Amino acid sequence: MLADLRSGHDVRATVYIQSSRSMLRAAGPPAMRAVGEAEFANGVAAMCASGYYGEVRACAGIVGAADLRLGDAVRPVLEAHLRAGGDRFRGIRHIATWDPDPAMLNPAYQPAEDMLDSPAFRAGFAHLAELGLSFDAWLYFHQIPRLVALARAFPQVPIVLDHCGGVLGINRYAGRRDEVSAEWSANLTELAGCPNVVVKLGGLGMRLPGFGFEARDRAPSSLELAEAWRPWLERCIESFGAARCMFEQFPGGQGQLRLRRRLERHEAHHRLGQRRGEGRPVLAQRRSFLPPARPRLSGTRGNLEEILMRKRQILAALLGAPFVLPARAQEAFPTRPLRFVVPFAAGGPSDIVARIMAPHMSATLDQPVIVDNRAGGGGMTGVDVVAKAAPDGYTFGIGSAGALAIAPKLGPGTPYDPLRDLVPVTLGVLVPEPLVVPAASPYRTLQDLIADAKARPGALNFGTTGNGSMPHLAGEQFRSAAGLDIVQIAYNSGGQLATAILRNEVQLGFADLPVLIPQIQAGAMRALAVGTRERLSWIPDVPTFAELGLPAVDANNWHGLVASARMPAGPLAAIRRAAVAALRDEEVRRRLHEQGAIPGGNSPEEFGAFMRSELEKWGEVIRRNNIQPD
Repeated sequence: MLADLRSGHDVRATVYIQSSRSMLRAAGPPAMRAVGEAEFANGVAAMCASGYYGEVRACAGIVGAADLRLGDAVRPVLEAHLRAGGDRFRGIRHIATWDPDPAMLNPAYQPAEDMLDSPAFRAGFAHLAELGLSFDAWLYFHQIPRLVALARAFPQVPIVLDHCGGVLGINRYAGRRDEVSAEWSANLTELAGCPNVVVKLGGLGMRLPGFGFEARDRAPSSLELAEAWRPWLERCIESFGAARCMFEQFPGGQGQLRLRRRLERHEAHHRLGQRRGEGRPVLAQRRSFLPPARPRLSGTRGNLEEILMRKRQILAALLGAPFVLPARAQEAFPTRPLRFVVPFAAGGPSDIVARIMAPHMSATLDQPVIVDNRAGGGGMTGVDVVAKAAPDGYTFGIGSAGALAIAPKLGPGTPYDPLRDLVPVTLGVLVPEPLVVPAASPYRTLQDLIADAKARPGALNFGTTGNGSMPHLAGEQFRSAAGLDIVQIAYNSGGQLATAILRNEVQLGFADLPVLIPQIQAGAMRALAVGTRERLSWIPDVPTFAELGLPAVDANNWHGLVASARMPAGPLAAIRRAAVAALRDEEVRRRLHEQGAIPGGNSPEEFGAFMRSELEKWGEVIRRNNIQPD
């Protein structure tokens, strides 16, 4: 591998992807043996980080294996991976390839047809969200609809579609290229509508797609490969957008190509496009972020500019940032890339909003907008980075209600004053917090629930994600407004809370709409009321609290853009124009709406007044109920 990496191409780092056949632990519980891979890969990474083997950092990221069908029992395995791989460990790949033809199955793996839908698998999958891990999906093209359902059920988990989506062309699929292509393409389009999914360009050199290059006596040239694979690669890029496509090198073996040939093939693919009057560069991306919305691609503008652009693409990929092709600079500001700080790990709500907005903002500002995930402290760490950023205009961020309106009033407070150290840019999105009950609940209406709670004081429980969380404050606001005696039960995450409601462990709860929509639409939960001023288009039959006589219940999560109070007026105005333009763009609004969010885009004065009112409102709820942080 090192020889290939030193073949003249500018590759800075590699990601180790699960094999499950090598470097397993020789002893110990079977479920834990795959942790040996992470231990091995982390050792290789440490060797390369020493610089002794050159500048390339092999295994800079690690994706391991774990049997997610273990359900909750997979948690210790995932935690062992994180201990073994440290910061390099990024996610899990669980092989899901299934086909009715036994000849298409790999005897080393035995996934069931409905594995991705099974309760046990999804219970294990939920732990990926809680631990901030991604999921690599290796399955066949006809299984993609099941992956769509999984991605929609877990929008907070970054998902990587391996090998271009499992194109098949052998055995019962031989001679059916057009039929396979049509079904694959339709499935790919549906999957691309899930913003938490990216696709890896590769895998077409395996035997399964049926191109037959592995059976030839003479190895194919790079141009031959580019010509054969071009329709499939371009369809991936057109569906997902260049910024949501990753370059892949599957390990060497029969039917596979060495890394050098694959790099040459991608360059040949680009040259082929130029020869036909097209300019469609294939971009490489690191997997540690949730993908942004599809960018607009511009044409090629000459060899020198292409070289400079490729260097910027590689640098952005290695920094874990979405790369967007900018237009020509028109203003004195900005003259270099901007940093968009997200105070949570990749895959969370703030991250999704930022990565949907970033490409459009980049086009407006004529510079790449690089998403920088700074997780920690319930969102306070990243917001503090923004508050203390250099006053040059090149760093701004997004904060949630928790970091900007709740944490400052809770316990010891925050290292920043949201009104003194930050300046409002615009409200990004409002995220409704419906009150839900399990589908099996006897409560058909909010009045039913209130009547039973009053008849049995202290008998009903409401689930939250911890003291001072938005679900907790929403529950306290409801309890006070309705005059109820209900008991809080805290869970560690939104995923655990949703599971507790589904299992009827708690009788009611509030949570972000994006977490609840799949369960509500599937009939597994029932929404009784929403805290917004108007009914929601996603659940139009659910009344507002105001309609039901409880206007004081107005709990909604939100994510807003902020900058350092020291930022100069010119750059601040430019960033605000770009943010508002993005939030008013029809495609951006559509994508945000798909996530269960109401797009914002108000003025700094309006957003500032909203922040002050939220601080006052939640501060009063915290004081009145003597709420202390966990």
